[in-house]
Amino acid sequence: MNSKQNHLVSKTALCFILIIISIFCISAFALSATDPDTTQKDLNEIQQYVFYYSIYSASDEMASAENLEDYMKAYAKVDKYSRYYSPTSFEAYLANEQGEMIGIGITYQVVDEGIEVVSVIEATPAELSGIKAGDIITKFSDQSLAGMTAEEIRELFSGEENTMVVIMVKSSDGTLKQHVMLRTTIITDTVDSRMQEDGIGYLSISQFTNHTGEQFGKAVKELKSDGAKGFVLDLRDCPGGSLAGVIDVCSYIIQEGPVIFLEQALGDRYEVSTGYEQINLPIAVLVNSYTASASELLAANIQDSKSGIVIGTQTYGKGIAQSVITLRSGAGLVMTTARYRSAGYQDIDANKGVTPNIYVTDESTQLQKAISWLKNQKQVGDTVSFILNSKLMYVEGDAQPLSAVAYASNGTSYVPARAALEALGWTVDYYDNNLYAVCGSDRFVISVTDGQIVVKGKVLVQKALLKNGALYLPSAVFSSLNASVKWNSQLQQITITMK
Repeated sequence: MNSKQNHLVSKTALCFILIIISIFCISAFALSATDPDTTQKDLNEIQQYVFYYSIYSASDEMASAENLEDYMKAYAKVDKYSRYYSPTSFEAYLANEQGEMIGIGITYQVVDEGIEVVSVIEATPAELSGIKAGDIITKFSDQSLAGMTAEEIRELFSGEENTMVVIMVKSSDGTLKQHVMLRTTIITDTVDSRMQEDGIGYLSISQFTNHTGEQFGKAVKELKSDGAKGFVLDLRDCPGGSLAGVIDVCSYIIQEGPVIFLEQALGDRYEVSTGYEQINLPIAVLVNSYTASASELLAANIQDSKSGIVIGTQTYGKGIAQSVITLRSGAGLVMTTARYRSAGYQDIDANKGVTPNIYVTDESTQLQKAISWLKNQKQVGDTVSFILNSKLMYVEGDAQPLSAVAYASNGTSYVPARAALEALGWTVDYYDNNLYAVCGSDRFVISVTDGQIVVKGKVLVQKALLKNGALYLPSAVFSSLNASVKWNSQLQQITITMK
């Protein structure tokens, strides 16, 4: 047992750490306490956490820092996702991460007169009071909001549940009206859903909170009852969020087993599926360069489980997790404590994101591409068989028609590439005169021009052939794709089984 592990055993009084996966584009520092003794105690506590839990080594600049502000500025250069929050700011941060907040139920932007209501959340005190988007809130109690910062306004509106809020509201016609209401706990809705054409359900996740799994499961159930035969899951611009939230969503897709592997300073661990009722319908996931962290994990797990495909562009590439720590003073620390991999052991950090199965750069056409793919899904299985020169293919024993038939030439058997790959669960797409095939984290490329086959960066000896407008693969190629290939000379049958 190393020194860190010894300390972990003996210092169980260290505050509870809630692991989350989230994305922060910049570091922030909000020094809370005016009491030097408090900030010094926070600094001492933070230094312990960094020493024992950080996946990064402390810098000389951190070691020489004499106060909390200098230390956190130095730490931000080592861990760009690290943050220190004052007690008040930390409460707001936790509320956002957990998907719960106490307030009146509005989103707003600061304007000259105070704040303009951008939206009103359904069934909240603000909606029940008749406040509408576009209204201007000019006063809180008797205090003018003109000239106040967003932070100052947020602190005014924050408070305990069932405490009174008195505000002056200016409507679009200039009418002033006083509104009196009680603060309440508001659950942030992070899942949007609707039915698309031809029985395709659409789901969008804006971020992952502790309530996202429940909201996702409810939306899936409603769409299924409306006749959904497949789902588009839109993760574009989703920055991530809590680990609990993404595990819950993964649990509707992965029945059992790990959904994330965490490599930590004090030992590795993994989290398993909760085993909720499975979706059991094809899923097309939309991603872009702002799909980050927890949303990347979900996309990778859908690839790994072969329950769907990913469409769009390369994702952000954040494969590290942060811990959220409550300090004894009530302040908060966010720091990077783990690297993680998906259920199929995709290294999102090393791979610089999740690579789509189908690469589509134009965001305006990505949704239609997903719907088209879902509408054209065929039966897939682990075993597919071809009889030479037969216009039938057998997937798990069930016959399917073929437009291009298997054949043999010079002692080598060939199978129609697209039909065989799609029947085995591979996603196939043509681009720039190449065929791209993706299955989970496995992928390979076939040149239509010269037949060259590249699997995991290795050029195979075997070559594909173009015959009568169809691309054919030598059946032996599937041995390089983690499959067994059997030949029955009596039946003239080729059977390919994914291992």
